[in-house]
Amino acid sequence: MTTPLINLLLLVLWPLLLWPAVRLTGKARIWIVTVAGLGALAAGYEIWATFVWAPNVVAPIRFDINLISLALAAAYASAVPVLSIARWRKTAALLCLVVVTVVGVMVYVDGAARREAARLTVVFREQNALLFAAKFRDRATFDAYFGTADGGSAPNPAGHWQAAEQSNFSRLIVNPAGQSWLFYRCGDTECHFGPEELKSQPSDNGPTTWATLPDMQGDGRQSLRVTRESPDRLNVQIDGNLIRFVKAPPPIDPSPAPEMLDDLGPFSALECEGQHAKVRQVWLWRDGATLYSVGNFATKLAGVRADFLSPMVMGTAEGSDDGWVFKWSKDRKSWKAIIALAGDSATLMLFRDGRAVADQVLSPGAVIRDEAIDLAPRTTAADWAHWFDTVLVGHFAAGDLPPC
Repeated sequence: MTTPLINLLLLVLWPLLLWPAVRLTGKARIWIVTVAGLGALAAGYEIWATFVWAPNVVAPIRFDINLISLALAAAYASAVPVLSIARWRKTAALLCLVVVTVVGVMVYVDGAARREAARLTVVFREQNALLFAAKFRDRATFDAYFGTADGGSAPNPAGHWQAAEQSNFSRLIVNPAGQSWLFYRCGDTECHFGPEELKSQPSDNGPTTWATLPDMQGDGRQSLRVTRESPDRLNVQIDGNLIRFVKAPPPIDPSPAPEMLDDLGPFSALECEGQHAKVRQVWLWRDGATLYSVGNFATKLAGVRADFLSPMVMGTAEGSDDGWVFKWSKDRKSWKAIIALAGDSATLMLFRDGRAVADQVLSPGAVIRDEAIDLAPRTTAADWAHWFDTVLVGHFAAGDLPPC
């Protein structure tokens, strides 16, 4: 809602009222002293919060800044008529100018934030639609993602099951290993809970699967019980609500678009430095002499789960004698990578702001798995670019790093 400059302007405005507070008398003086005191108090609080509290907190979120800015703008605005009536017109005019400017900026920033929120809502809905369609683009992708095939024996009702009645939950996929994906409706498409959320195990007294899943209405957990009614029917109870599912073929695209890009897969290396692990990983696609790449370069504590890994779209590069040269920027840093393919491996020379940060051989395989990258289309360069322009907005990868 506000900007740092506007916050600072409001916080340093209170000394303007000190001289009128000394010269005025009666109720006018009391009110101006009150407004100046509120400004000084807010400035003191922000100094403490910025230099004392925030450095000792992990990822501090400062919603209080907007509330303080609104309160100070209102307080200073109330001082304008008081100063005008008391014939401190120049001070009142300056104060009025500042308040009008501040309020104008706040309204503009708030409008821009609302427009950006609306844009992101559209993007996130398209993200969900793209990810859903990608998992069913062809039989090979479906089997690779879900690790499933039709059939299966009890106690795991392996296969693709579709809701037989109107419900927030639309389909259930179970593979022979017992891993489950429960789909629910999100906007005009479907999202799902996966094996990470669905902790299931067969019961001892029949073909029943027990699991829990996050409560979409809150922070709790919902109980899930799946019972096979017949070879082609399942009864699914979610917190006591019964939903019937029937076996059905998955919605695989019968005529997938031809693939123009060759998916070379991920290449990665892990370099230890004390207790920290430097992840160097690239995903590669190739179309003749053109190479397409996404990378993940991060340093995290080894042997624990790494969150908030931000993939970088390195873009495309044409082949040369030295390999493929990629140049891109992210977070106000300029990056350059030179990649060469050698047999089953790849070599990576990585530069950040002109300084070399890696010169490594990358082996086939991934340190970090990321479905948003693994499911990228292989049809055309335009489809590939649109995919990453959409699915990586607000996206972070996560994974368990091996110990050093």
